[in-house]
Amino acid sequence: MATDFAELLYRYLPGLYRDKDTLGELQRFLQIIALPLEELEASVGQLYEDFFISGCRPELIPLLGALVGVEVDTTLPLRAQRTQVSEAVRFYRSKGTQQPLERWAESLTQWRVTLVDFSKSVAQVPFLEAMNPVSRLRDQLVAELPPGSGNCFFSAEQRLQPLFDAITGRFITRKALAGNEAKYAGVEGRFTIEERGVDLFKPPAGTPYVAVAADLTDFSTPLDAGGAPLAIAAHQIAVDPVLGRFKIVSPLPSAGNLRVTFHALTPAIVTTQAFHVGDPSRMRQLGRSDDPAPYTLDIRAPRSVTDRTGQKHFDNHGFFVTPCRVLANQRPNLIPAGSSSGRFTFDGSPLTLGDTEGISLQLLDGIDGTPLTRRKVAGQVQRYAGQPCGFTIRIRGVSLTDPAFQPSANLVIAHLENFNQPKGLNGILLELSPTDVVVDPQLGRILMNLSALGATAEDVRVDYLLGALIRVEDAAPLALTPITTGGFAFSKDGARVRLRDALDGTPVDESMRLGRLLSLYHGTSRGWSILRNGAPVAPALPAELRDLSDMGTPVLPGRIFIDPWQGRFKFPAGFLAPGDQITVSYASSDAAAEARIFASLAQRLPSALPAGVAPVIVDTRSIPVQPARLH
Repeated sequence: MATDFAELLYRYLPGLYRDKDTLGELQRFLQIIALPLEELEASVGQLYEDFFISGCRPELIPLLGALVGVEVDTTLPLRAQRTQVSEAVRFYRSKGTQQPLERWAESLTQWRVTLVDFSKSVAQVPFLEAMNPVSRLRDQLVAELPPGSGNCFFSAEQRLQPLFDAITGRFITRKALAGNEAKYAGVEGRFTIEERGVDLFKPPAGTPYVAVAADLTDFSTPLDAGGAPLAIAAHQIAVDPVLGRFKIVSPLPSAGNLRVTFHALTPAIVTTQAFHVGDPSRMRQLGRSDDPAPYTLDIRAPRSVTDRTGQKHFDNHGFFVTPCRVLANQRPNLIPAGSSSGRFTFDGSPLTLGDTEGISLQLLDGIDGTPLTRRKVAGQVQRYAGQPCGFTIRIRGVSLTDPAFQPSANLVIAHLENFNQPKGLNGILLELSPTDVVVDPQLGRILMNLSALGATAEDVRVDYLLGALIRVEDAAPLALTPITTGGFAFSKDGARVRLRDALDGTPVDESMRLGRLLSLYHGTSRGWSILRNGAPVAPALPAELRDLSDMGTPVLPGRIFIDPWQGRFKFPAGFLAPGDQITVSYASSDAAAEARIFASLAQRLPSALPAGVAPVIVDTRSIPVQPARLH
């Protein structure tokens, strides 16, 4: 508690001076005198706080960390920096590596970390019986048959040579080439035809050749991509990407001076093999005989679950880190408050008087960051109920899924839009036994018979996960079109932001796919607010979901188009006038902050492992992975 030095000095003065200070001038003077004393007291108090990592000044965190052998990452939030130091000694003293690593990663990120044990059976990896690279064939000779005819082959052996597009990862078809010839001819990653080192499609001087998609099955009767006869004009090159042929009429270069650059795919067979870490001879086939059982850290983002390494080996132990909000030991809301209905919402925020609905929440899967749907949980109740990656319901501190809880409770996943009429996944009304506990993960609702379970509402606690998000308030959006046509991006820099539910963090497009209405988000604190000159536009312009990849899409009169996937919106023509000021409020994920935490976690993992144990960082954000296959 801070000392009031101004009052203290004034009180210690002889009463004579206080009596004469009728205007309070002396008291105000002492308030000025007291300022240095207050600063000195705060400095002395801070000296004591600086001995402890929980309250020290930010600039001292790395110094305290150095005392216990921790190299603090100062780019992380202060909370994470303090955690790095405070958990260090406990981590050093712990035995084993599984649980300490899980706690270390979770405390560092404040996200959900799920440990998956693969030590019993190990790794599944793609086994290549033959290599299948995309080969880049540069400066290749061409074949012309007959000589001087202009009938040329990309392959000097005149064999069938389909052209491969290294940019999209697909073969180039005649249909894809037709109308898009300029995007393929002379483009890096696709194909080029050169004469004496000069690109015929993009010469530095002179008239360029123009590519034309063609079917050159018979050179004498060239056809276009649709099968109609094709007349090849001067300075045109008919290209058949399927057969690897091209034809030039005029001016006709010498085939000996021509070179081509293109890509080709060599087919191969890829099979999946399982390797047991306990069998060194099998592990040697992975090229890792010196370290047959490394730890694996899987860095997973909720937007899309992927694996950039190209090989799905999750041997020994995997740590799946999911950005989310962890809500533990929460008191759920009883609906209505003060009753004994046994109707709860996972959300525990204050209710308004007479509220019989509460706030609905979409619960999160802590393995892959996707929404926990009814159908998903119903098929794997044991996987999610009572587990850190799902949700837990406890009565007097004991989970309902724990065999120690008596009487034994049966968890039922169902529709709870109406508490009075719980319905199964097939839409049929359920007949519940007294010990059945109904959970709706898409609404965040619970229905139970408290008396049958020997409990009161005060005994119930829940753990669950919600999506991570940041809230942006009263920001200026970026105009993507002229103000009179009204096309904007929610973000000020125009970057794509996926709009999220401001309460549970679920992407709005996913929430609506799961049944929520657009009216829950348009013009609300849960979704987004768009203001023109300080006035909300929602009352005048109902929202309509549209893909706004093309901002030229015309908007229907009296509507506003919203694209929650790309974070864009557009007003109807004429709604805005020059000088109008637009501000927006919305929720989205903080991808930059998540990336910093991921990077720090990956950087620090090697130093957290025992000597001789090699970490394998698997960033699961580009090729889909099915988490169910990882157990």
